[in-house]
Formats: sequence, structure tokens, C-alpha cells
Amino acid sequence: RGRDLGMSASEKEAKRNEASGKADKKVKADTKKPFAAEIILETTKSKESTDEKWSGGGTGIGYAPALHFCKHATAANIASISNSEAKRVNLECKGCGIKDSKNLWIDLASHEIYCGRHSNGCMLKNRDNTNHPLVMCFGDLSFWCYECDSYIHHLKLRTIYDAYCAFHMAKFGQVVQAPFTGPQVEGKSVNES
Repeated sequence: RGRDLGMSASEKEAKRNEASGKADKKVKADTKKPFAAEIILETTKSKESTDEKWSGGGTGIGYAPALHFCKHATAANIASISNSEAKRVNLECKGCGIKDSKNLWIDLASHEIYCGRHSNGCMLKNRDNTNHPLVMCFGDLSFWCYECDSYIHHLKLRTIYDAYCAFHMAKFGQVVQAPFTGPQVEGKSVNES
């Protein structure tokens, strides 16, 4: 026992496990492959630590990191839309006629609606033809920037928030409280302005 004085608690536990034959089990536990959720969380953490524009959080399951900053989120790339206009949007792909609202996207510059890559990919064709960078999915009201190749956080950029608010009102009939306290510079997150 006198030899244990300078050892840490984990070293003492390892020594006890080795003596009782549990050492092999501990090694196997340490070498197991991580769950998918652990990989996603680790990816999110590494992006947060290296790039402050990424948002963190989420459970790691079904969560995609979103940018807090996008230089493309400007009035030039997002045509304003009123609540009444958002309610009257025809949820049908202009390219192929599909009506699956979970996979329909709106081009925020032209307000034209196309299906996403998991249907017939008409929005990608629209993007190639127009170079409009920003789109919103009707299924979950998420925002994507083709130029940044990332989702955009809808409560961090005023121009994105304004579009989100109109479509949220049309879909759910509820107002989303503005997280903004004053004027905001286009393309800057709430914390940057």
C-alpha cells in the first residue's frame, strides 16, 4: 500500500482492475467505436472551437450546424415577402410539379419554388441557372446558402429572420419574437452588429 501514495485515483483503479482481471474489459471499452451522435457532437465542437461563426448545441441527432454569419444574406439576395404573400405561395415545384412540401424550397431572391436534392433536384438546377445563393425549405423552415455550403441560423441574421418570420406565420399562425434589439447591419449576426 505504501507504493500507492503517489498514484492518481485513475491509476489506482487501473491497478485494482489489473489485479482482479478486469483490465481486458477496460481496454475493450476504451477502444470501442463512438456512436454516430458522439461523432456529430465532436464535429460540431471542433467547428465551434476553430470557427466562431458556427452554432453549437443540439442533441447531435438530426442536428446540423448553422452559420451565424453569411455575407450573402443581404437585401440583394432576399426579396422581402409579406405574411399575406407567404400564405398564398403555391407549394408546387415549378420544374417538375411535385407537391411534397417537406422537400420544397423557395429561392429567396425570386420566390420561385423548386424541389430539393432528395426529390428531383430542381432547386439545384435553378441555382445553376440563376446563381441565387439563398433558399428556404418549407418542410422545416431551414435556410441554406449555396455559396457558404451551409445552413444559416434563422434567429441570428435580420434578413433571414424577416423571411423566416413571414413563413412561420403562414405555416403556424404564430409570430416569432424578434431577438433583435436595434438596427442590424446586413449580413452581420446579432452579436456582431
